[in-house]
Amino acid sequence: MPFGYHDYDAIKASLIDAGFTDIKASVVRLAKQVADLALFARGLICGTPLIEQIRTRAGANPERLIEALTDAFIHELRLAERPLHMQAIVFEAA
Repeated sequence: MPFGYHDYDAIKASLIDAGFTDIKASVVRLAKQVADLALFARGLICGTPLIEQIRTRAGANPERLIEALTDAFIHELRLAERPLHMQAIVFEAA
């Protein structure tokens, strides 16, 4: 699945178009304390297709974005004090 592919109906339609049957989906939720917010921010920026978009923009500095994201995690989302809530849609098909 492509990164960020989150539209249930679009995913199901893609699976059907590809010939899959007996499609089942479930939402998996997880709350996890992030041990290193700077490393987590680096992973979100550099470990995803987002980094290619950043590199194509003149003047974009990934390190500055990582710092800004880390700062937002700490000061706006207060993730140093509470867990990060995440979820994923997991599909099974035959």
